[in-house]
Amino acid sequence: TNSERGSACRAPFLFAPASPWSGASFPRAAAAGLRGRRCKVLQSNRLAKAVRIRDRVRYAHGALLRGAAARRLAWSIAAYDMRLENDIITFVTSTNTRIATNAGATSHRGIEASVGARVFSRVRLDLAGAVADHRYVDWTPQASRAANGNTPAVAEISYDGKRIEQAPRMLGNALLTLTPRLLRGGRVAAEWSHTGRYPMDPAGEREYRGHDLITVHVNAYVRGGIELFGRVVNLADKTYAELASFDRFNGQQLTPGTPRSAFVGMRFAWER
Repeated sequence: TNSERGSACRAPFLFAPASPWSGASFPRAAAAGLRGRRCKVLQSNRLAKAVRIRDRVRYAHGALLRGAAARRLAWSIAAYDMRLENDIITFVTSTNTRIATNAGATSHRGIEASVGARVFSRVRLDLAGAVADHRYVDWTPQASRAANGNTPAVAEISYDGKRIEQAPRMLGNALLTLTPRLLRGGRVAAEWSHTGRYPMDPAGEREYRGHDLITVHVNAYVRGGIELFGRVVNLADKTYAELASFDRFNGQQLTPGTPRSAFVGMRFAWER
């Protein structure tokens, strides 16, 4: 157990070599869940004092298993269970004002696995995937209030049990790499990445459908220390969003993803 004072945007890591672990590091799927709460929530000490932000406390436990076989196969599987208390989250009020508030607790649980294998002498396949559940356990940013004179009644707003917005339930990646002799130490690689569905707002009224992308990489070495390389991102030219959100005032907000794009270049190395 540890406490993090004034830290709304602490960047998560991958697993550290030590295992089992507690509170020190956690998988990429957990990182996605934390990013789902948007690190822009709070960076101002002045704002923290204005709304009396309390210290955030994290409880994290998990386990990591990994192994290898005959220098041709490597694998790992990890599970984690993390609870954040007094987590710092932005709430949009009925007057379209954004304020930082403490959620009672959020929960982050998941499993992440990866395997890499040399299929043939010049062919390698790497696979990775994660399934996670990120939820508000206790967050009532607006309490109910009875009508008083000319002041109308205010309904309670509670997100208890709701999935955290912008936190995908599933993530996946596959990378196929070929290293033919023709490329003189270079490679050709095709990569598929999957981002699953996620809610766009705390109430779960809108959902982003997720997306799949394909990227191709190639590089080759030629005479005289010259390397040629190229990359095509979003090969299928899919329309997707890097980030999707929704609120009652601005509606649906999408950060558009990169359309099909090609990049080429050359590197030159020499010895004095």
